[in-house]
Amino acid sequence: MDRDEDILWLRDELTRRFDLVLRPSAGEIDRFRDEAVRLATLVGDREAAELAAARQVFLMQTGAARDGRVTDLRSAA
Repeated sequence: MDRDEDILWLRDELTRRFDLVLRPSAGEIDRFRDEAVRLATLVGDREAAELAAARQVFLMQTGAARDGRVTDLRSAA
């Protein structure tokens, strides 16, 4: 079995890597993977794509965004 196919390992790795308070569900992990692949295709930088995907999937905006920048994020879980 590949490490990326082991959902428990991947969940723990994503939790550690992105300092998540709550562990992501299988659906969130699937959304993260899809978004990371999509962004990596556009950007060409896997690290930047994964970071942006993590922000989109695991965090949500709670305050007003000014100038297109998100200033206040919290866990979506």
